[in-house]
Amino acid sequence: MKADLERAIPGIRFTSGFRTPEYNESLRARGYNPAKNSEHLDGAALDMLPPPGKSLGWLRAQVKRYDPKARTLIHDGHLHAGFDDYYGAPALGGMAEAGR
Repeated sequence: MKADLERAIPGIRFTSGFRTPEYNESLRARGYNPAKNSEHLDGAALDMLPPPGKSLGWLRAQVKRYDPKARTLIHDGHLHAGFDDYYGAPALGGMAEAGR
């Protein structure tokens, strides 16, 4: 999915993918507001940023064009997207740095 989106939307940047429950709670402790039942916990969601010069609304439209069934939410300065039958989100950002 990540590679497909990168091909479909050149310049897209990913900030989060799979998360453990512990990492999700560490986000909460740092002042973020991750959902307790986050799709990230199942590897079913990606958080992303648009290419430079493009808006989050533009990115949302591109993701919906790629997958009309994608569940999207602009939240905390990024686009969250959940995808049906996808459970392979890689650990990205802080999760990857945590070595998980």
